Amino acid sequence: MKQKDIEEIINLIKSQNLDEAEILTKAFYDKDPKDPIAINLFGSVLLQKTKFLEARELFLLSTKIDNTNQSSFYNLGVSLINLQEYDEALDVFLQAIDIKESATIYTEIGNIYTKKSEDQLAIDYYKKALKIDNKFAKALNNLANIYEDTGNYKKAVKYYKEAIRSQPENSLYHYNLAVSLFNNNEEELSINYFKKAIELNSRLIPAYIYVGQALHKQKNYQEALDILKQAELNGQNNAQLYFYIATSEIHLGQYNEGLSNLEKAIDLKPDYVEAYNNLGIIWTKKGQYELAIEQFETAIAFDNEHISSLNNLGYTLLKTKKNQLALETFKESYAINEKNIDTILGLALAYKNNENFDKAIALYKKASNSGINKSRANTELADLYFQINDYENALKFYITVDEEERSQQINAKIAECFFNMQDIESFSQHVKNTVKKDKVNIRLSAICAYASEQLNIKNDYPFCKNPLDLIEYMNCEDELIENNIALDQFNLEIKALSDEKKTSLIWEPSGRTTRGGFSTIEANIFDYSHEKKCIGFLKDLILKKTKIFLKKNKNSNETLFSDFPLKNYINGWYVNFKKGGYQDSHIHPHSFLSGVFYIDVPSDINKPEGGIEFSLHGYDYKKIKEAISTKIINPRNGDLVLFPSSLFHRTIPFSSINDRNVIAFDLMDSKDGRKEN
Repeated sequence: MKQKDIEEIINLIKSQNLDEAEILTKAFYDKDPKDPIAINLFGSVLLQKTKFLEARELFLLSTKIDNTNQSSFYNLGVSLINLQEYDEALDVFLQAIDIKESATIYTEIGNIYTKKSEDQLAIDYYKKALKIDNKFAKALNNLANIYEDTGNYKKAVKYYKEAIRSQPENSLYHYNLAVSLFNNNEEELSINYFKKAIELNSRLIPAYIYVGQALHKQKNYQEALDILKQAELNGQNNAQLYFYIATSEIHLGQYNEGLSNLEKAIDLKPDYVEAYNNLGIIWTKKGQYELAIEQFETAIAFDNEHISSLNNLGYTLLKTKKNQLALETFKESYAINEKNIDTILGLALAYKNNENFDKAIALYKKASNSGINKSRANTELADLYFQINDYENALKFYITVDEEERSQQINAKIAECFFNMQDIESFSQHVKNTVKKDKVNIRLSAICAYASEQLNIKNDYPFCKNPLDLIEYMNCEDELIENNIALDQFNLEIKALSDEKKTSLIWEPSGRTTRGGFSTIEANIFDYSHEKKCIGFLKDLILKKTKIFLKKNKNSNETLFSDFPLKNYINGWYVNFKKGGYQDSHIHPHSFLSGVFYIDVPSDINKPEGGIEFSLHGYDYKKIKEAISTKIINPRNGDLVLFPSSLFHRTIPFSSINDRNVIAFDLMDSKDGRKEN
């Protein structure tokens, strides 16, 4: 063969024109079947075209013609590896080494021992390769792989980094290092290496998925979503990719988008258990519990030992008050894994809801003793004791939670325990201690205002000492007329949001105080103020009235006013009450100021039906004296009521067949990452 013919064939192989290369090399081989160059070139093309049997025969022939040609032995060994004839390949590579030591061939021998799970021999041969060439990237990477697989994390990272230094443009080496870091809880460090791998190879799907998971662990869901969507834009169609895109969207509250991407994942992988589980989670968050149950049951049908789906099904059944079914579900989960903390606590809650308190207590104590999420276990056990009015034991477990880890609710419940036990000295001391660290605990403010009136003692909690004096009640008819807005337009806009699947109206949603009515729950209706005229008008109106309210009380020392967040947002929801409907007594423990805008109040009712009653009493506080201050407002259509979020309020049931429709809202701190007003 002439040099120009050889170069032409090599160029065809490099450009992956393998069919043309095969025709040319076969022609040269047929012309001279004993020409080692023709044989090796023809065999190399067949090797690239995965015609391993034919390639093997050609390279075997070449070694017989010239037993000093190391390339022939090397290519024969590679053919045998692809045919999974590892022992034969090993013999051939050892013959090649007898001709001349080679880092490439030592690495191939190491690869064979890796496949045979003979790790020490593999390490020995990779190191022999590195003695010849200490920058030989394949040996460095494969040696790192063995250390990674055998748990020697530090050495794995060391050799991956050396492989990258040797070949910085190799995406696989960046990816492997990133996976090693990720698997050893170094998620933050792994992210940049995953990103580099993606930069070098935009079609490396596992890198996108891993970096998405790493960012999820850092709660950086938006960046995770942005990166995962890059893969989708690059034309990747992968079930796991759609799953993690949906997971990001769930964390960001983009439930409809999450539903769509989970359905894409399931289209590609119909038995995708985790995707069905996440569908159930979305429907739970949207308050569509029957749809959620259906998805969890589908996941369990594919894998009846999928703990997460079993537990999620159990918790959802509890939300729908199917307590006995929930108990049976958690029992199934417990039989599979009695050490799973979510299973133990779920089973305890199921026993609690079925009023089998002794079994619930035993499970909570088991969870606490396990040491896994001990604070949660002790808190839930304390909540059980609190529910059954065993305040002494409730207090015992609340105070086991480290002070730095105590939620505002725990601190408030500790005060409630002291009050209900009539340990007023401890109550007062606890309040004074809490004030030093937290002056905006809404629930604690509520019990302090009540205790002050009941016991005629000083209220030491500064959030809002006399909430009944701070109710603002006004009619907004003039503003409605001025802006050409009819009240019924609010109902139409809510219906439009529901039709557009941006919100859902749920009957007596679980965890809420609505009785005999529907409520939106999963979306803040004011998020759509830019596209819905009436909702936008109401948002502006609330902000205007709030500004007036705050200015009126600007000289107050109460933290409701002095600590009112400059960066705040309005969270709003719509409630549609039917005949006999009402709202149980409650407060809004996560906001500063709350309110209600009245769209429809039945005109054919007698006062105080349909009214809103404010009171200092709630949460079944112990009554020292029967006289408790209350205030009732009987609203009209177009009225707006503002009040401190620490003030208990309820709706008085009404007998009219006409609906009572309102928009309730909270003004909240934007420090949780929400957009400010």
